[in-house]
Amino acid sequence: MRTLLLLAVFMLCACIAVGQVNFTPTWGQGKRNAPASDECKSMDTLIYIYKLVQNEAQRIAMCERMSVTS
Repeated sequence: MRTLLLLAVFMLCACIAVGQVNFTPTWGQGKRNAPASDECKSMDTLIYIYKLVQNEAQRIAMCERMSVTS
């Protein structure tokens, strides 16, 4: 019984260890090489979202005007 319990604990530890070790040599530099222009991307994204919201608001306003006049 003790041997079976020891074997089960060993297998559990082996499964946990295998799940934590996965190495791929093709990862290259990974996340250490972050692009330098992150600030511009976020500002461009905000401007794009602002324009989308503005266009949708204009479309909704046009639809409301058309439904009132009909």
